[in-house]
Amino acid sequence: MPNLFRLMSHLVLYLSLFFASSISAEVLNPYSLKDMRGESTSQPLSVLYKKDQKKSDDNWDNYIEFSTGSEGYRGVFKFKVPSGLNGLDKLILHANFRGSKKEYQQWTFKIYDFKDKKWVYIVDNSKAKSWEWGDIARSVGEKPKRFVSSDNEIKISFHTKSSDDNSQLDYLVIKTTDGEISDPGTSGDSNPSEVLYPYHLKDMRGESTSQPLTVLEKQDQKGSNDNWNKYIEFTTNSDGYRGVFKFEAPLDLENLNKIEFHAN
Repeated sequence: MPNLFRLMSHLVLYLSLFFASSISAEVLNPYSLKDMRGESTSQPLSVLYKKDQKKSDDNWDNYIEFSTGSEGYRGVFKFKVPSGLNGLDKLILHANFRGSKKEYQQWTFKIYDFKDKKWVYIVDNSKAKSWEWGDIARSVGEKPKRFVSSDNEIKISFHTKSSDDNSQLDYLVIKTTDGEISDPGTSGDSNPSEVLYPYHLKDMRGESTSQPLTVLEKQDQKGSNDNWNKYIEFTTNSDGYRGVFKFEAPLDLENLNKIEFHAN
């Protein structure tokens, strides 16, 4: 089919603040959440894989809300570390949080130390604005392998002792690296990296198939794979094909160091 070409399932744009050239990174998503105190809403954990809420956005299906009981809320997330990960030099927690200011209600992230058998503080909502979505990013201590269990699991606790209010998470991942990376600090809008997905495509010449743009958010085609629902096909006309994708950049570009374009 010489007049066709395919862009299969992975088109992402990285806004990266990495300062070293030899970094291998892995993004870990939570696969389990257990409410120990209070309760969480029923949205699937997959809503935490993508950060798509900002400012006063309130798309109920895109985040999880955590409701406090008389003793507050505590939930434990589990992440799986790939067995093939050769080195583990750094763990970085990333979250998109909405809730009260710390002065009114403190929400804390901790990680479990399997070596010393205790929970270790990572970060809290100290820089959060009152009920406005905001980024939290923090490197997790030294010797990160102590936070990985013998069966390659990482446990993150999210909790408050206060019963005064609830909170919400739109994004929660752990990024692992085996190279040098600048510390993102305690929290705020400065992430060590950001992944932007296309939210709009306009065909200028030729046409594209009707699969949603969300199929481009995950790279799952390789070799001769041909899962029609997982990629977009672009058909040429007599003048070829031209399409324009749009990505929405974060509001704060002060620390932008590098842009990388990735496609499959």
